[in-house]
Amino acid sequence: MLMTLGALVFGVSAGLAYAKPQQVTSGGKTYYVVASTDQAIDSGAEVCASMGKQCIGYTGFSNDACKKVHADAATKSDMNGSKAGFYCDGSPQGGVCASEVNTCHVCPNCNVGVTCDESIGGLYREMYVECSSSDDTIAVPARWRSVFSFPGRWWSGMRDTVARAFDRYREILGRLTMVTVKHVVIQVQGPNGTVSADIPEDSLVCEFYQTNKKLVTCGALAAADQFCVTAFDSRFATAALCQDNGIIICSKPCTTDPQELKPQRCAFDNDRPRGKQAAPLDFCTETKTIQVDTGDTVKKKAGQECKHGGECNTGYCLGQPSDNGIKYFCSCKQTTLDFTCGT
Repeated sequence: MLMTLGALVFGVSAGLAYAKPQQVTSGGKTYYVVASTDQAIDSGAEVCASMGKQCIGYTGFSNDACKKVHADAATKSDMNGSKAGFYCDGSPQGGVCASEVNTCHVCPNCNVGVTCDESIGGLYREMYVECSSSDDTIAVPARWRSVFSFPGRWWSGMRDTVARAFDRYREILGRLTMVTVKHVVIQVQGPNGTVSADIPEDSLVCEFYQTNKKLVTCGALAAADQFCVTAFDSRFATAALCQDNGIIICSKPCTTDPQELKPQRCAFDNDRPRGKQAAPLDFCTETKTIQVDTGDTVKKKAGQECKHGGECNTGYCLGQPSDNGIKYFCSCKQTTLDFTCGT
């Protein structure tokens, strides 16, 4: 009896080990479920590898794939989370998923924020990864298979060697080259809560509110950019964020050709909480290119003040308006200030 039970348990375990990830089709692409509940497939790379494929990334920028897996789930689209659709179902996930149960969520204006090799367990219950297509195969008669097996092994070995060499090259290059800081993420209090916007480094920023007064229709082609050109009186100004019933965030480069005078005040806005004619948020820096040693440099922890992402062990340095101007802190997340990984 004990032998029979042992054989049964082994059979179930073997079946689980070879179970294939669930797949869905969305927008003409096939996506595979990355599940935080299974450590064997809680990253895109692991899921694709289990299918004998390579991870392309999280390329489904909607809730469509999630809804096909969870037809009864609620849907949400806002300024929190990831540009790639994901699924929340409460704890143990943190961040936005901690308070959402059975919800498909997407943030169209965010970055994806998760790479193929990263486990999603700390942030999302599920995500949906795209894998590379399988190589075309040709049926080979059994008597010829041994002839072709050696070239196949040789090519596979050479490909792995090249891949390892390239990874090593990138590691060395990261230590020797100059890294240009291109973007910062700012958080501004909007009428519907705190919003994040990605702006170019070395910029001046002014925010405008259109809850009580319509300033521009965000969906109109280039309308928000033209509004910012007028508001800043600069042809170099652009819109970093535009919400039809919320906030418009305009930015302009600190250095232009020809060089413009730095504005002392943002254009008048009666609804701006920090002042009707407050000074622009100043993201101008003296050094635009920073030497970063990705090897031996001691990195700062989440919550410590920083000047750029290269100083932080997370790679994220986010700005936050305060009574004394903009202050920057190392953050656990790319789109919102989060210090939980530094504890």
